[in-house]
Parts: sequence; structure tokens; C-alpha cells
Amino acid sequence: MATSPGHLLHLIAWAQIGVLLRVYLEVLLGNGCSPSHPWIPCVTSNGSRAGGAFFVDLPINVAGSFLMGLFVSSDVLSNSLRHTLTVEAPVAILPVRSPLQTHLPFQVGLRTGLCGSLTTFASWQLQAVIMMVGGQPLPGGSQWVEAVAALVVGCMVSLASLVAGQHLALYIYHKLNPGAFIPYGSPAAEQLALDEDDVKAQQQQQQQHHWSSSEALDRVSSAEPAG
Repeated sequence: MATSPGHLLHLIAWAQIGVLLRVYLEVLLGNGCSPSHPWIPCVTSNGSRAGGAFFVDLPINVAGSFLMGLFVSSDVLSNSLRHTLTVEAPVAILPVRSPLQTHLPFQVGLRTGLCGSLTTFASWQLQAVIMMVGGQPLPGGSQWVEAVAALVVGCMVSLASLVAGQHLALYIYHKLNPGAFIPYGSPAAEQLALDEDDVKAQQQQQQQHHWSSSEALDRVSSAEPAG
């Protein structure tokens, strides 16, 4: 895919939105374990004091993973969830006739710009290391047990959020395209798969017949005496 000024502009614009959302969520949820913000629930901790659920990057990774699953195409939904979607949609949650379905800069900005700037991997790993060995140690010592648990829970919850976003996208797709959704394992899906296999078999037979006919013509041509 060639890079155009439209792609770059969408990347920049959506990335700014993702960064602002990330900063706002970190401030809102990360300050909840601080005595200066008693009105905010203690959801996450930065590792420098007790309390909270692991670290401040967990909620934004969960939100970003959910959006990644929500903004997928119908092909990705079909391959991931193993359902049959007969109407192709580059953005499954939008109407098929929407002009945004063919607007590639918008799709790149939404998926790469917004979701990429909202989520983080480096800060997540750095926070785990700080909880283990650095930063401002707690009176009780290193938080390596909490850090390891945070890595495991962070991966599992982010994956679960991704799948939840995909299921919501599938539900919206089903509502926007009645009759285009065939559940996995249903007789209609099995019949459709058999029909596709029959079409492929017929195409292979036609191709083999074409090759055989071409070889026969070549043999006849080579057997004819030169004039």
C-alpha cells in the first residue's frame, strides 16, 4: 500500500486523539491510589506504593485491545471466530455502502494511529521492571510477585478484550447485514463450504482438461510432416 499525504494526515490526527485518551485515563485511574485524590477509586498503582490493580497501563491496554477487535474487517472476523460472513466489509461495524469502507487513510488512521498510540508495550514492561527492582521501593521490599502477576493478567485481559471487541463487531455486522451471517457449524455453513469445495474441484478439472487439450494439440502439431 503506497503512502500518501492522506494516510499521514489521518495517522497524525488519530494518533493525537489516542495519546490524549491515554494520558487522560492514566491520570484519572493512576491518581486513584494517591491521598491527594481520594474521590477517585484506587484502580491502578504506579508501583511506588501499595494498592491498586498492578499498574497504570493496564486499563489503556484493555481499552485499546477492545477497539482493535471492534475495528476489524469482516474477513478477520470470519477467520478469527470461524463464522461465515457472506458480505465483505473492510470495517465490519460500518454499513457496507458507507464511503468509509473504501477510505483507506481513515482505516489506517483508526487502526494504526488511534489504537497504536492508545496502547503501550514499552511502558508496560518498564513498569514491571520498576516494580521488581527499581523506582521507589515499598517498605515491604520488591514487588516482583505483583509484577509477574501483572504481566500474566495484562496479557490475558488484553486478549479477552480483543475477543470481546470482535464479538461486538460481529453483533453489529449481523444487525447491519441481515442474512449475511452464517454461524459456525450450522447446516448452511457446511453446505456453503461444500459448494466452495465443488467449485474449486470443477475449476481444477477444467484446468487439467485445458492442459490435456493443449498437450494433445502440441503432439498433433509435432507429428504433422513439414510442408
